[in-house]
Amino acid sequence: MKIKNVLSLFDGISTGRLALDMAGIEYDNYYCSEIDKTALAIAKYNYPDSIYLGDVTKIKASDLPKIDLLIGGFPCQDTSLLSGKGKGLAGKKSKLFYEFLRLKKELKPKYYLVENVIMDPRTKSDITMSLGNNPLLLCSSHFSAQKRRRYYWTNIAVNQMPPKNTVVLGDILQKDSELSQYEITPIICENGYKNAHSTMNINLFESSNRQIKTAADKACALVGTRRDRPKLVMKSGKTCTFNTSNDKIGCVDRKTAAVTGSRYDFSGRMKVVQSLLWARMLTIKECERLQTMPDDYTKYGIDEDGKIYQPTDAERYFCLKNGWTAKTISWIFSFMK
Repeated sequence: MKIKNVLSLFDGISTGRLALDMAGIEYDNYYCSEIDKTALAIAKYNYPDSIYLGDVTKIKASDLPKIDLLIGGFPCQDTSLLSGKGKGLAGKKSKLFYEFLRLKKELKPKYYLVENVIMDPRTKSDITMSLGNNPLLLCSSHFSAQKRRRYYWTNIAVNQMPPKNTVVLGDILQKDSELSQYEITPIICENGYKNAHSTMNINLFESSNRQIKTAADKACALVGTRRDRPKLVMKSGKTCTFNTSNDKIGCVDRKTAAVTGSRYDFSGRMKVVQSLLWARMLTIKECERLQTMPDDYTKYGIDEDGKIYQPTDAERYFCLKNGWTAKTISWIFSFMK
C-alpha cells in the first residue's frame, strides 16, 4: 500500500516513521513536528529526508498539502494517573491535544492515530468525544518484552486481537561479554550496603516506579527521569515484594526505618530481606530492544550545525521512554492495507 503524505505531531525520535517502514507502508513525504533538541537530532540522523516543521502551535494547515495520515502521541504529563494531578487536558503540556484536534479538523486526513497513557475516565471521555471513536487499549507485551499499556484512538479498522508474544526480558539482554565492567557492576551488594560504583542503595526499591524484574519476566514500562533506567535482578534469594511506595526495607544487619502506618494499614509494615539481591541497570541498547527499535537507533544525532554527535545515555533513555513501542504502532498501521 502507498499513501502520499504523512504528518506526525509530537514526533519525538520518529518512531512513527520507523513503524510505517516496519509495516511496509510506502509514502512520498513525512512531515513532522518536534521541539526537543535531542529527539530532533536523533530523528534527523535516522531520517534526514523528513520535512521538519518545528513547533506544533505554529503549523498552519494552509501551508501543507493533502495529508493522508495524521499521527501523534501528545504529552502525557497532565493526563497520567501517576503524575497528572487531575489537570487532564487543561494542563500546560497535555492541552497540546487540542493542536492535534485543530489540525485534524482542518486537514481532514483519511487516517489518524492518537496515543496516550492510562488516564482518568473523564479525560478519556473528553478525548473520545472530541475524536468520535473509542480507543484501543493495547499493551506492548504483545509485541515486546515490556509491559506498557496505552490508549490508541484511531479510525484505522483494526479487526483482530493482537498476537501472542512469548519474548521475555532475558531474550533481549546483552551478553556479559558485550558489556563494560561498569555496566555489569551490581547496584546493590549482597550485604545491603551501597556499592562503591553506585550512588544508589537499597532504598531505590521503595518506589513503585522503580520496579525490577528477573530475566524470565516482562520488563516494566520505561518510566522515570533521564537518570532512572529500569533495574534488572541478577541474583536473588528470599526477598519480599517491593510494590508500593510505603514499602520499608531492612535486613538483619542494619537498623530499620521508622515504623509507620496505622494499626489497620498492614501494607506499611516492615519488610525484612533475609538474603539480599543485587541488580544492574538495563543498558540503552536493551531499552531500545524493549521499544522494538533497531540496536543503536538512538546512538547518533545531527545537531543544529549539521554535525554528527553522540547524545548521552541519559538523553537517549529520556527519548526512548517518551517514545512509542514501534511494533505496536506498526501492527496498527498494517490494517491500512
